[in-house]
Formats: sequence, structure tokens, C-alpha cells
Amino acid sequence: MRSRPETRFGRIFLYIHFLDSDRGLIGFFRVTESSQDISDEDPAKKQKCSFEASFIEVNLFLSSIALTSRPNAPADRLPYKRLLAQSFPDAKPFVASSTVVGQQAALQALNRLVETFQRSNHPPTLVHLQSLFTAAELRSAVPALQNLPMLCQSLGVGARVQDLTWLRDLALGAIAAFEQSFDDFADRLQCARYAEIPLGNLATDMAVQMNDVLFARMLVAGRHVLWAAPEESPDLGGHDVSAMLGRFVELLLAQRTARWR
Repeated sequence: MRSRPETRFGRIFLYIHFLDSDRGLIGFFRVTESSQDISDEDPAKKQKCSFEASFIEVNLFLSSIALTSRPNAPADRLPYKRLLAQSFPDAKPFVASSTVVGQQAALQALNRLVETFQRSNHPPTLVHLQSLFTAAELRSAVPALQNLPMLCQSLGVGARVQDLTWLRDLALGAIAAFEQSFDDFADRLQCARYAEIPLGNLATDMAVQMNDVLFARMLVAGRHVLWAAPEESPDLGGHDVSAMLGRFVELLLAQRTARWR
């Protein structure tokens, strides 16, 4: 059996979590992987991977302090390198962080970050998004993402964010999500190859989508008509479903009455 050739590609894991208009965090993780690395389940290889990380903090309080304090005063920033070392002890990533005011400023900073990446020399790259934003919403807010394929994943419910340590909690959540993204991406890639679905077209519930696509292909092969209605109700040529069901019940009762007679 001929083995699949090893290909290298880039992946950007994008973690966006806004608590409100004045608090939030964007984690931008850039990693270069290969098909062999993804199929390998050795956890040590994941911990030794090479990546770059940039964090954009939405923090009105720290930004106000930075504007009113001395220009050379050190900012009260999180030790991102130390937090990353807890999950990736063997990696030595390049880490950068910045603080802005408001969600719009954070998305603009993310747009500049993506533009800088696009001007660099990089392999074919896919964006792995974990956020409450949809792909369309994020591409509208960050135009630099228009030309990059995107794989969307729901943010999920993580650990509770405390009021006093919310920034650290979000940072730990972003790092944990990035660590888990290696396994999630490998699962999605295998499902896409098995069902022959483009990777960016996979929905959040992959099992249901794969069953729908495979069953639809069987129906097409059997020359059946596929479900055409965008809603949950069936497409019956513009007829009202409830009216047709009512008429069906009337006919059924009429047949039973005729039999009794």
C-alpha cells in the first residue's frame, strides 16, 4: 500500500474571547506542521513544536494606567512565556503582547497582524478559529482574513472567569485551547479525508454532517430526489404542510367510514 506523501502547511490558531466591550483577549498562534506530525499521536512531538504567539488584550484599566503613568514605567503584563511553558515545556516560542481599548481596536490590531503574516514567506496556511464569531462575521471585521481558508470551531464553555483574574483566566484558556487544537485539527482532517469533504466546510457537529453527506451521496447514486427545503419542513411544491396533513387525515377517516358501512 502506497503511503500518503508528507506535505507541509501552516496553521494559524485564532482564539477570540470577549467578555464585554472593555475586556477580552485575542490569541494568535502560528505553527508550521506536516501531515506526518498530525497523524503522529506522540504527545512529546506536540510539546516540542515550533510556534509563535501574539496576544492582544482588551483592557481599559491597564490602557488608562499606561496613558497616565510615566512613559518608561513597566506595564503590568502577564508572563505569557511562563504560562506557555507549563503546557509546552520544551518549546521556545517567540511571544508578543499588546494592550488596546475596545473590541474594534483589537480587531484592527488583529488585521495588522494578519497582514504582516501575509507579507512574510509562509507555506499554504489555514486559519483554525475558536470564537463566538462566525467566519463571515470575522472576515467582515478583519478584511485580511478574506483570502485565507478558515476552519471554525465553537468557543465552548471553559473554566469560570473570575472578576479579579479575568485576564489570566482568558490567557490560560487560550493556551489550553491551542494545546487541544492539535488533536482537534487532526480529528477534523481525518474526518474530512474519510468523508471527502473540504476541510473548511466541516461543521461543528462533524458526525451528523458526515452522515448527511454520505447518505445524500447514496441517494444520488440511487437516483433519488434530495431534500431541497432550507427549512426543517419538507419542500412540497409550495403547499402548506399542515393543510396537506389535515387533508390526508380527512381522506383516511373517509376510507375507514366507507369500510365500516
